[in-house]
Amino acid sequence: MIVFIIEVVLLAIITTALLHQYLNWRTTPVYVSISTWIGWYLAFSYVFLIPIDISMSMLESCEQTRADCHSPMFDIPTDALVNVWRSIYWTTFALTWLIYPVMQSYVDTGHFTLLARLRAAIVDNIKIYAMMAGAVLVVALILLIAEGASAGAYKNVYGMLLAVANSFGLFLLICLAGFGLVEIPKRLWRSSNRDLLLKYWYFHVAAYLESRENSKMELHETLKLVRKYAATVHDGDPLRRYVDVIVKQCPREYADVQPDGTVELRYDKLAALNTRLKTAERRARRNQRLYEHALERSLELEDIVRSRRLPEYRIEWSQKRRRPRTAMGTLADTLEWVWRVQLGPWVAGLPCRLLLRRSLAGGGVGARFALGPPP
Repeated sequence: MIVFIIEVVLLAIITTALLHQYLNWRTTPVYVSISTWIGWYLAFSYVFLIPIDISMSMLESCEQTRADCHSPMFDIPTDALVNVWRSIYWTTFALTWLIYPVMQSYVDTGHFTLLARLRAAIVDNIKIYAMMAGAVLVVALILLIAEGASAGAYKNVYGMLLAVANSFGLFLLICLAGFGLVEIPKRLWRSSNRDLLLKYWYFHVAAYLESRENSKMELHETLKLVRKYAATVHDGDPLRRYVDVIVKQCPREYADVQPDGTVELRYDKLAALNTRLKTAERRARRNQRLYEHALERSLELEDIVRSRRLPEYRIEWSQKRRRPRTAMGTLADTLEWVWRVQLGPWVAGLPCRLLLRRSLAGGGVGARFALGPPP
């Protein structure tokens, strides 16, 4: 039980550290941060719970046939483990199909009051679920009409519903797992060749630069329309308070734009403009950060590739401060050069070679069974 508590605490620390790396705590709402932490924590908990479940199942199987079974270090009562699995499953189910979709629509909607945003989020999700339910209902009616209203037909409809649910889960698992199984070896293989990796980031710099310019242009057009609304709607207008809310959300570029565009003084148009502003600003920030990251990686790799031809075992960084010329600084420079220039690419390419041999061996075995039964 002590080991289980340690794993729970360790998992909480890992989840918090990962969330701290990817989350901007100053601009992200508190409820979004908390819900994201809960979702990540529950998802990561499967990695810890599956070995515990397997070890407890093996213990129960051993106790049925032998008397000298050794308890694993994860000694948790079966009832407690079952309750943990049920809690995680139903909490994840509610988050996936109810809470997260409503929260996403709530954040993206352009309405200005809490009740209006919540109502719009619920209505949007009801429309999606209604379309899904309608498609399932049509298939169920076709099965009932084809087989007649009998007990067997109802069982077939129930089986069809279970098959649809399982098929969706399997399809999602195949897509995510397949992408990971392909992308991770590809990333390691690129990391094993600095020249190839540098070309990869050159391509992304150009692509992200184009995306950044397009998103900045869209944001600029949106800000011009906001400026037009701000100049058109006067202080005594009932819509002025909504315009002020939109103006407060504008970035610093708002002060440099000129009013332009066609305005319609209606609440739904202001809500749509608010949604457009949120989307444009978020896309502009994302593309700007992606471009900066790709540019940083390209410059870093340029320094590494150029340092391979230098006589000194030291990387001449163009964007980083140099270490002091002391014994410890020289040692750190040498170790950094060895890792980034010599050892790092070899370590990244080693698992790729092992996975390649494993894939070729598996493909050979599969082809042998496809051609005929083994001798």
